[in-house]
Amino acid sequence: MSEAFFQSFRRGVLYFRTAIQIRFGKRAKQFSVRLEPAVKLTIHHHTNQIRAILLPLDLPQAKKESLLDKLAAFENEVDRDRTRFEAFGAAVVALGGILGDAADKAEPLRKWIDSVADLIWGAKDEELKQLPSPPERKRIEPPKKETQVTNVPDFSDEIDDEIPF
Repeated sequence: MSEAFFQSFRRGVLYFRTAIQIRFGKRAKQFSVRLEPAVKLTIHHHTNQIRAILLPLDLPQAKKESLLDKLAAFENEVDRDRTRFEAFGAAVVALGGILGDAADKAEPLRKWIDSVADLIWGAKDEELKQLPSPPERKRIEPPKKETQVTNVPDFSDEIDDEIPF
């Protein structure tokens, strides 16, 4: 009896796990993008340029470390199979919030942030273009036309009432 209970429990867990994966799988693709390796390298180059601008800035150490942590978290997200938009958004919000006072010193950052945003949007735009077309609708075959045969002799007149047995 314990083996049957275990199998039943296992099937139940598998059912609910699959249902949750399906439900959240669609949502994850909506707010993320798959990046090509060349795009990932370009984004890493841009984040290194941003880091090079951040390091010499005259900011409190805690704020600078917070910015670098957000940037590192975004770089880790870029290395994943699908990059979530929220990681990029968190990095941009942190950069904007902390560098708001030092915006005149950090003007080159805008160029690099815009470049990264363009790369991510370009990848998402390409992904949207590659969505599969809807499945072709099944159609019912039209009725076949009956062919009329001509020149068929009519034997109805030749039938007699005589039964041969």
